[in-house]
Amino acid sequence: MPARALARLIVPAGYGLLALLFMAAYTSITSWPAAGMTGFTEGDVGGPFRYRILVPLLARAAAAVLSRPLLFWIYGAIGSLAVFGLLLAYRALLRSFVRPELATLLAPVILYPTAWNYIALNRLYFPFDMPAMFFFVAGWLAIQRRRWALYYPLLALATLNRETSWVLPVVFALVEYGRLRSRP
Repeated sequence: MPARALARLIVPAGYGLLALLFMAAYTSITSWPAAGMTGFTEGDVGGPFRYRILVPLLARAAAAVLSRPLLFWIYGAIGSLAVFGLLLAYRALLRSFVRPELATLLAPVILYPTAWNYIALNRLYFPFDMPAMFFFVAGWLAIQRRRWALYYPLLALATLNRETSWVLPVVFALVEYGRLRSRP
């Protein structure tokens, strides 16, 4: 197998392993809020959490196909996929600023502040936090590359995931300021 083909397999495999290890640490140290896993899945939560519908909807659909007792693993899989996507999106974003090889090495560094914020400082597990990180970085990448056909669906999904997606239009305004034409 040529070295390039091997490298194309090793990086995603390494990122996948990091995502699994991160989610294992995250789920083993934190605990669900009072509503619990079932409360989030069924939408029996109060406050802003009841409007965060994307991940519970995905978990409900997966549980209907697989099995309800597998909810813990379903949420773990959703989080792991989000962290994996976060690593890939962050690597792509970093490539805009540094050499591709360096971007590949630096991308996992995003897990340090993520671990600090979600594991060291926090003891509550919220299933929509890791997808929120992915949507933010992927949305920023779409803005930076001016891929509007990707940005708008990402923004819609990010909004269904968590109301803090309002940050993406702010990033859009900051990045595109001066690049957009004003209409007469």
